[in-house]
This record gives sequence, C-alpha cells and structure tokens, in this order.
Amino acid sequence: QTSEALATFQSSNNQQHGQRQKHHDFTVNGQRARLYDCQSDSAGTNWNQRPLVVIPGMAQTISTWDGQATIMSRDRIVLVCEPLGVGLLPASSFNSETSDFSLPSQAQHLFQTMEHVFPSNKEDDNGSLYVDLVGFSLGGRISLAFCQLYPHCVDNLHVTGVAMERTERGRLYLAAWRDCLEQDDLRGFAWCALLASYSPSFLTAQKDKIARLWIPALSQSHSAEGLLKLMQQTHSEQADDDKFSVQSMVESRADAETRINGHLCVGEVDEMVSVDQVKKLAQVLDWDLTVIQSAGHAVPMEAPRGWRESVLSHCQCQPRPQSTNT
Repeated sequence: QTSEALATFQSSNNQQHGQRQKHHDFTVNGQRARLYDCQSDSAGTNWNQRPLVVIPGMAQTISTWDGQATIMSRDRIVLVCEPLGVGLLPASSFNSETSDFSLPSQAQHLFQTMEHVFPSNKEDDNGSLYVDLVGFSLGGRISLAFCQLYPHCVDNLHVTGVAMERTERGRLYLAAWRDCLEQDDLRGFAWCALLASYSPSFLTAQKDKIARLWIPALSQSHSAEGLLKLMQQTHSEQADDDKFSVQSMVESRADAETRINGHLCVGEVDEMVSVDQVKKLAQVLDWDLTVIQSAGHAVPMEAPRGWRESVLSHCQCQPRPQSTNT
C-alpha cells in the first residue's frame, strides 16, 4: 500500500519587484517545495501555461531561488523543489542508515511532490502530469533521472552545469567537500563550495560579502550529516556506476522513443565541468547549448539574467504535441 503524502502548507506575501508576490511552502514526504503564483491575471489559471519546475543544486535551499523564481513567475506558475538531504533536516525525516537520497529516489519524490501540488494538471489521455523541468548541477542530474522514470511528464528540459564527465579539478573539489563534511565542518564546506562554484572575477567583486554574509548563511542552513549522505549517494564513483550515471542516462535518452525538447547551459569558466564536455553531451543528445560568458559553475546566481533568458526562451509554452502512440 502506498503511503499517503503528508504535506504541510504555508502561504506568505513577499514584497518584491514592486508587487506582492504570493508563494506557498509545502513539505511532501520529506521534500520541501515552494510554489510561486503566476503574477499575470491572464495566465494564472491557464494550464496551457505549464508549470515550470526548478530543482536547485547541492547545498541550495528553496530560499536561494526566491529572486529567480519570482521573476520567472510573472507569466507562469513556478515550483522550486529542494533536493532531499539539503537544508536542516528534522530528525523524524532523516536516518543516516536508511534514508535514500539517490538519484532515482530524488526523482520519485519529485514526482510525488508534483502530483500533490498539481493534482489537476493532467493534459493527456492517460492523466499524466506535464511540466517544463529546469535543473542546475545536482538538480540537472535529478532532472535527467526524472526523465528516465517519467519521460511522458516533461516537455521542455533545461539543464545547467552537467557534463558527460567531471573535470579533474572538479573531482578534487568534491573530495574537499566530502572531507569537510566527514569532519562536521560546515564552514569549511561552505568556503570550498563557494570557491569552486564562482568565477575568480565574481569572487573578487563580491569579496566583502563572502565571509560576512555568504559563509554564515550557507553553513547555518544545512546539516553536515544530510549533505554527506547526499554526496555519498549521488557524487561517488560507486553511485555513478549504474544506469543513473550521466553517461548511462544520456545514452538511454538518446535512444528513447519519447522525445524531450532539451537544452544545455554552462559557464565559460566552469571548473566543475568543462565546456568541451558539455558540448560533447549536447552532440550526443542533439540539444542546443548556451555558454554564458565569463561565468563559473553557479551560472544561475552569477549571471542571473543571461541564465534566465536561456531558460525562458527554451521553455516557451506551446500546446502539447499529439501522441503518436496507437
């Protein structure tokens, strides 16, 4: 028997960009999500304006995306779903031995969350959910895993900071993250994560904020135990050596009958993945690629306008194509 989703609900009004932006916070089977109402009166209840579902990266809470999600919700509903293992985990929802934060588990929880939040968003004959999906870094790999398990639920897919392979420098960064988390050193992890994720020019320009604001905010918003478990199940060689490795998922997607309209994005000076490896991924999938000039790995935060334009130009709402299945 499938357990019923337990959800908590909270509404609040935020004053942003001169408008009162309403969002709703959910927790569904341990996954936190934030729904941003469409700000346009003409599109607010039109389900042809498909929901835009955003999955953040490692150590990014839903609040990290408030600015981007608020702007993107001007013409459509936006749902931001936090990866399992991210944030401060209540003891009741986390067990270091049994909690499953693997990519397929992340994808299954994402589906359950979307079913709970969008119970009436059924556009095809078999009643499937239908959304546009946007993933950054870890969120991009979760998006690919979701497309493996629920390909009929996705029309447009936009993935940032994911390649066929990580760079050698990227592997070293991950080793540093893991070492900090094993020592329960969240401040050390925060420093390593920020230095790995942004370009040198951006870090220099923001240097006064890093120690004063960003390090405390990041280190106080997460559980070392939860992030370590997440890394062990999604960022290790053992975790990647299965059908949910990027290479396996890409090969499966390239041969799949169900078409997903995909687009890739990467920062020009990303040190976690290389532009060449992302180009290789784009060639295998026959997807278009956007390279954001001068940006590091954290493109959505470092170059918000360019990244947002890439997402919104790709995820334009069009009528769903008719199925060719007989």
